[in-house]
Amino acid sequence: MIASKLSRPHIGLNAHLFSLNQTYRGAGISWYIYNLLCHLDQMEPSYRYTVFLHERRFQQIQNLTLRYSALSTEKPVVRILWEQFLQPFVLRQAGIDLYHGLAFVAPVAAPCPFVITVYDLSFKRYPEAFKPLNRIYLSIFTEQ
Repeated sequence: MIASKLSRPHIGLNAHLFSLNQTYRGAGISWYIYNLLCHLDQMEPSYRYTVFLHERRFQQIQNLTLRYSALSTEKPVVRILWEQFLQPFVLRQAGIDLYHGLAFVAPVAAPCPFVITVYDLSFKRYPEAFKPLNRIYLSIFTEQ
């Protein structure tokens, strides 16, 4: 079992901030996530990828397994609850070997090693521009 896991690592990506909406949610981070997902099929073919998201309009791409949330994770509070309390169970159930948090955070109780993408530290440099709870969440969970 261990040899087969090592020969074909299973990588999980949290793409819950990805949006195809023509709003601020469809800019910046969403474009990064979109382009990353569109090009993963050109990466190492021995890796397996599972993408966790809520955006159901995203088209299936070869070599990606898409797992849609039943929750409305486009709402920040719902997404945070999903990331921290439900996602660890989902990752374990999916057999994820490595987790990539595509937007600043990973679950504190992650059942596997993880990496996160930090786009900027504006929540530290310009704290007044952020809602207090958002700033506190990013500050705590980006530094874990």
